[in-house]
Amino acid sequence: MTAIVERKLADLEPGTVVEVDTAKWGRYIPTKYAVYASAQDYGGGVFEALVMYKRPNARYFEAFAVPIGDKNALFVLAPKTEAEKLRAEFNIASTGLAGTSITSGTDPEIFVVDADGEVIPAWDFLPAEKDSGKRLIAVAQWGHYTPPAFWDGVQAEMAPGARACLEQLHDNIQAGLYHILHAARAKHSKAKLSVLNTVRLSETLLQNAKTEHLQFRCSPSMNIYNESDGMLPDFRKFPYRFAGGHIHIGLYSLPAPITSEIIHALDSILAVAGVSMAADIDTPERRKMYGKCGEFRLPKHGIEYRVLSNFWLCHPAISHLTFELMRQTVKFAMGGLLPAWDVPLEQVREVVNGHDVKTARKILGDRTNILSRLFQGRWDGGTIKRAVTTICNGVDAGVKDPADIEDNWHLKEGDKTWRALGNFSGGSWRSQVAAGLCPARIAKAK
Repeated sequence: MTAIVERKLADLEPGTVVEVDTAKWGRYIPTKYAVYASAQDYGGGVFEALVMYKRPNARYFEAFAVPIGDKNALFVLAPKTEAEKLRAEFNIASTGLAGTSITSGTDPEIFVVDADGEVIPAWDFLPAEKDSGKRLIAVAQWGHYTPPAFWDGVQAEMAPGARACLEQLHDNIQAGLYHILHAARAKHSKAKLSVLNTVRLSETLLQNAKTEHLQFRCSPSMNIYNESDGMLPDFRKFPYRFAGGHIHIGLYSLPAPITSEIIHALDSILAVAGVSMAADIDTPERRKMYGKCGEFRLPKHGIEYRVLSNFWLCHPAISHLTFELMRQTVKFAMGGLLPAWDVPLEQVREVVNGHDVKTARKILGDRTNILSRLFQGRWDGGTIKRAVTTICNGVDAGVKDPADIEDNWHLKEGDKTWRALGNFSGGSWRSQVAAGLCPARIAKAK
């Protein structure tokens, strides 16, 4: 008889295979074993563990968030032979994909400005990251978990956590934006969130700010093309600062060739789409510093894709569309389908690094059939058509006023119109289209 071996949640390593406990987890799962992926600490003794399991005869692993009230909660480990079998399959298969779903996260930055458009330094109204109370439970205006927010140089940054459900992720992003905006307004009544991700600092701010506030704080990234960002400029003389919209992808134990294929696909599809959608928001200056094509990191949870700016914060529907395109691009890559996109990587690099909107839209416009197929099974035909319209023509083809972040995300004091899980007009891409809120301008995409 095999002895039962247990481990505390706090002691589990990603990739550990555990027995499924339907009684404790509160939902029937038609399998005996699951792969432990990660745990999230919300503070106050509230924990959540993410496990990946596979239905009989299914192609993909599915994600399930296990509510845990104690980091010392025990998980029963699978027998060695079963664990090795499932772990091998997990590493080879479409790892981390729940059908078309994938655990997604982000740590976006955003600038706050005054009535004249001048930057209000985030250190003036937010704490440092070490003091931000990560996983602190707080109440936003509609009673949801408020992510920690902190200064990261001049820009504000939030940590909304990762979710397999995009609607849940966007609930957290909305709460984080609310947190940042109203923390700023507590000291600056006219403060507002800026859609711009490249700003020029005043000479006064450059000369008088503390070194810890002004210096470039980002640790080095990897680049799939081995392209170095080079030496950082003098932070007191370099006048520009930039806001990123990095995307975290929950994929564990991937072989290096698959990781490379995913990065190449994200560059070829998602980053090129970002150039098109953010035509009037992004600037070439940003990628002289960071966010070059092929830029990424490999944290324990999978991939941090660092090419995109924060343009997608302009509207929850645009954010939802961007993350959905990311998930479908990952699936496309892991299915070995990238050759069908058929764009030379050298051209992709030139388009992304040079913010070449015209060529980006030509590439996308010639491949609308593939873009449409990426979303099949997710949305109906009309919703897909408007998605492709927006990808090929820019965010103003999908939302009325991309610059009005406050109204788009329902951040006004006392605004009660935001509903959890995107269940309101404009709360997700599908609801944006269903409510007829897309501008009248229709794509000229092929």
